[in-house]
Amino acid sequence: MKLLLHTCCAPCLIYPAQQLKKQGFQVTGFFYNPNIYPPEEYQKRRMGVVALSGADKIEVIFPEYIPSEFLSAVGEEKTRPKR
Repeated sequence: MKLLLHTCCAPCLIYPAQQLKKQGFQVTGFFYNPNIYPPEEYQKRRMGVVALSGADKIEVIFPEYIPSEFLSAVGEEKTRPKR
């Protein structure tokens, strides 16, 4: 059976993916996180998921990162750190 598993980072993907694969699921990760800020943090998390997915042979879907959609939905002035 196929299962789409949302993930925010590699550490959150490791255990659930292993357990689900043991139960016979074909796991596909879904790394969708427009809420991660700043973009450098997003890239660090994405690189971690890429490395883990390659090592553990887990397919992962990476939609385009568009943080402006999230910020406009929640009110940018409330979520962006003041500099």
